[in-house]
Amino acid sequence: MSDETRIVDIVTMDDSDQKSRLAEELAGGVDISRTGLDQALDNASVRRWARTELVGKMSAQFGRELAWRLLEFPEDFRPSRRDRSTAEFVRVVPDDVLQAYLPFLAASNCAEALWQRLALSGEGEILKGVSEILGRGDNVARETTLHLLILDPYGPGYLSREAQDQILVMVLDDPDPEIRGLAAEVLAADLPDVLFDRWDSAMLDDSERVRMAFWRAALVHRPGDAIAAAGSLVIDADQPMESRRTALLALGENVSTRTAAPVLQALLTGDSQTLAEDAAQLMWRYHRAPDIATAASQSEFEPVRVLAERLLHPELGSPAAGGSRPGDPTTTSQIFDEISSANERVSPSDEDPEFRS
Repeated sequence: MSDETRIVDIVTMDDSDQKSRLAEELAGGVDISRTGLDQALDNASVRRWARTELVGKMSAQFGRELAWRLLEFPEDFRPSRRDRSTAEFVRVVPDDVLQAYLPFLAASNCAEALWQRLALSGEGEILKGVSEILGRGDNVARETTLHLLILDPYGPGYLSREAQDQILVMVLDDPDPEIRGLAAEVLAADLPDVLFDRWDSAMLDDSERVRMAFWRAALVHRPGDAIAAAGSLVIDADQPMESRRTALLALGENVSTRTAAPVLQALLTGDSQTLAEDAAQLMWRYHRAPDIATAASQSEFEPVRVLAERLLHPELGSPAAGGSRPGDPTTTSQIFDEISSANERVSPSDEDPEFRS
């Protein structure tokens, strides 16, 4: 029986005593390539056993060698794979191996164990690790790190508020728009001045989440400046269309009809069909006013005119927009007609026996 076969047989059998003796034997400092263990690691059960029972018991030299070998099987560390042995592996793996594979482990199924271990060395070590991951990690590593350390409301709380803010500011420069947007949304709620320091660039960011987070914070904390800036951006044909649309949406959803009216009217009668249709939808949902609906009725784009006609229809339209509908007494004549009809219905008739003298 080869050494490889013997190791596989012992590990896969239900005999804890034999497994313990095998672990003691292999942990004695023998080069793993000479024991059959190297070949036996092709078996998933052997790898799980080695991660939990062997790496931490070996000498530094051979434990490092085994750790490097186990990391050659990335499928064991997939985030979708639930395996407690990888967390145990992270707790005992030599420091130099951990640092070399930091971005990989931060995106793995043992990411939480990674931060637990770094937290033992203090906040500074965590910040150092985060900086390394933001610089070298892939999107999964960076987003997972952000969730585990900051965004998870039930997270372990390894970092102070100041350290979390420091990380969020760094993430605002992340190349991925979704990750950047996650940071912007937190900062908009907790530290909006960081976004206001990027006033000119935030409203043009290629992440819609960043742009919308900026506008919502600005409209709350600096409404005058925000309304003026959004209005100027929306009608500036030289600016990116997506940035103009976000500014329009922020205005349409967060300001009064009186404030939104000038911008909506300009777009409804303008030459951009995209913005005219966006403005028409905002009119339909939030801003049903006669002057806005009238501007929409003059649009060169049919979908916009259709919405305006529905609002302004004399029988089926919206009273708020200047139209009407049956049963809505918005004129004096209608009011008197309704009163007259009501009186006729309730007045006693001379033909009614109850009212005969």
